[in-house]
Amino acid sequence: MEVIAFDFETATKDPSSACSLAVVRFVDGAVQDTHYRLFQPPAMRFDDENIRIHQIRPADVADAPDFRGVWEEFLPYFTDTLAIAHNAEFDLGVLRATLAYYGLALPHFYSGCTLQLARKVWPGQASYALNALGAFLGYTFHHHQADEDALICGRILLAAQQAAQEADAAALFRRYGLGPQEIVGESGWQQGGLF
Repeated sequence: MEVIAFDFETATKDPSSACSLAVVRFVDGAVQDTHYRLFQPPAMRFDDENIRIHQIRPADVADAPDFRGVWEEFLPYFTDTLAIAHNAEFDLGVLRATLAYYGLALPHFYSGCTLQLARKVWPGQASYALNALGAFLGYTFHHHQADEDALICGRILLAAQQAAQEADAAALFRRYGLGPQEIVGESGWQQGGLF
């Protein structure tokens, strides 16, 4: 089964201010490819707090296109697939807001949240933050670097599948009543099963 893990970083608190996106594609539990891009946020506005978190500065994207210039590279990953994120509500909000800002269509896909899943699979953890779960599972990485965050998100899903002895990722989300959620084009959220 194919699953993508994705992660956005934003330049400001505005969800349409995406400045980086990474997708890691897993096929049958193995990483097949990673796609990561930096791009200009609207009006090239950056908040100091966001820069402190992810270390992406205006100079890093000065020669990059805006989101419209990279979306075609990412669109195939999101089309009719299971796309997971850690705290998916945030990343889906950024995707929706950024696509809407540029007048781009939201593709059809299914979404699962590894933050919610981890709370079900490993109850009683002191923290379910991505870096805390990564450490719990024995991974070290650069937190808030989109490609590394997406990779760890995918590894959390794989570890949860192993812990629950469930080979099918969508079935694992269904087991715990966590979707996956069907994202239906421009019409927004709908409950739905996968395949």
